[in-house]
Amino acid sequence: MMNATKLIKNSVNPTLNAKPELSIIIPVFNQCNVIDLVIQRIFENTGSIFEIIVIDDGSNDGTKDKLLSFTIDFDLFPNLIAFKVFAHKFSKFETFCENFGIVNANSRYCLGIQADMILDHREFDLKMINALKSNDSIVVISGRGIEKLLPIVSKYKKPLGTDTAHTDKILIHVLRQIRKQFLRRQNISLEASTDVFVENSDLDYVRTGIAGRIGEFINLIMDSESKNLKKLYIGETVMRGPILYDREKYFLIGGLDVKRFFQGFDEHDFCARAILNNYLVGYTPIGFSSPPNIGSSRKRRTLLTEIIILSKILKRIYRRKSSALASEEKLKCFLKDKESLNKVFQFI
Repeated sequence: MMNATKLIKNSVNPTLNAKPELSIIIPVFNQCNVIDLVIQRIFENTGSIFEIIVIDDGSNDGTKDKLLSFTIDFDLFPNLIAFKVFAHKFSKFETFCENFGIVNANSRYCLGIQADMILDHREFDLKMINALKSNDSIVVISGRGIEKLLPIVSKYKKPLGTDTAHTDKILIHVLRQIRKQFLRRQNISLEASTDVFVENSDLDYVRTGIAGRIGEFINLIMDSESKNLKKLYIGETVMRGPILYDREKYFLIGGLDVKRFFQGFDEHDFCARAILNNYLVGYTPIGFSSPPNIGSSRKRRTLLTEIIILSKILKRIYRRKSSALASEEKLKCFLKDKESLNKVFQFI
């Protein structure tokens, strides 16, 4: 195939003969300046026996070369089983990459981490796994945040598949995006905000259904008290990154819908299907920094990439009308007076 997903690096721990407890999946696009730091922090802070699966999504800034030259001292990280790198010639985008990683994982639990997230939370994975294990009905746990589904559905009516559109004309929207990308400066900064994010009270969560670093709060540093509390918020839909899936239940629900989504809203569609099938989704606070200007979605895109995005939008514009997120009335009826949602629990 012209743009097949190829395995380009496979480093295996020669002394660890075990099955991984956790697969960490990292889709990456043009993160040459930060990808080594992102991976190093994962090495340092992961408590499980784990493997890493990186999918380079057509980077053209040297990211792939950096990944190929990445050396691993398994003596320093004895719980790391394998470090694998897959690559595309052209971008297939986040939905495909994350689903590909889960399909090719060797463990029960799959943790998706965006390549602009620097983990600074010791044994963050164990906290998320314990939260997920605390209730047999939970299929996915976010370390970033949880929110209401119906406002997401309202936003979903406006986008064209990846970005929020401010016009009904697809071509005009894409031309505006191209202009914006050409005007956007590419200053790279690894400095995160010094402002501290403090989680709202449990009562506020029960009332609003919103918790975590939603929206622009992602740039704030989580306070140590919120980070260390073993709280599990059960709600309607979670934010990607870091996001932990129970792989067995993931496939029962149908996984991320790569036919209708390619970048954005896919995790909300997955949560909608999970809720409609009587599964639960949750959030537990995890400490990470996401400095402005390093995210792939905030980088300048080439004209070719914009054309690829337009092609994907046109292919999906009718398919997405049959997605779970498009079933607004069904979701309204189902979520009304749903007693299992908007609750906070302690876990061990």
